[in-house]
Amino acid sequence: MRLTDMRKAVIVRDNAQFGALVRIVLGSFGVADVREAGDGGEALDLLGAFDADVVVMDWKTHGMSYLDCAHRIRRAVVNAGNPKHPIVVVTGYGCDDNPDIARAAGVDVYLDEPISIRRLYAGLVGAKERCDRDAVAGERSFPRPQRRYPSHSS
Repeated sequence: MRLTDMRKAVIVRDNAQFGALVRIVLGSFGVADVREAGDGGEALDLLGAFDADVVVMDWKTHGMSYLDCAHRIRRAVVNAGNPKHPIVVVTGYGCDDNPDIARAAGVDVYLDEPISIRRLYAGLVGAKERCDRDAVAGERSFPRPQRRYPSHSS
């Protein structure tokens, strides 16, 4: 499978090296427009103005946790009747229950570090396939209407 439908992405990170690496890898996959947010609050603000095709998050960010951010993205999407962004979380803090916690918050794919280009690609494809399956099942509607995200200060 190719990522032909993924052209725009948001990276949520507080580590510049993580952001730079993911940006390069996404670019090699054909994701041409990549925006970065330093934390969950910035991500919510950015997603309110930028119609991303995927969100790639680092597990740990300053301020709002990835769990809160993913939950707020999902809540905003449900409240607006919009399809959800595929969300991929990359973490070096792996433990047995983290994938279940991530899924409960609305994360589509949870990847433990160390991460390879192949695993990130597979994660993006998996997130896209999950969204496509949900759309067919009627849980998401396409095309995407305008989103309204709650301010990170709320």
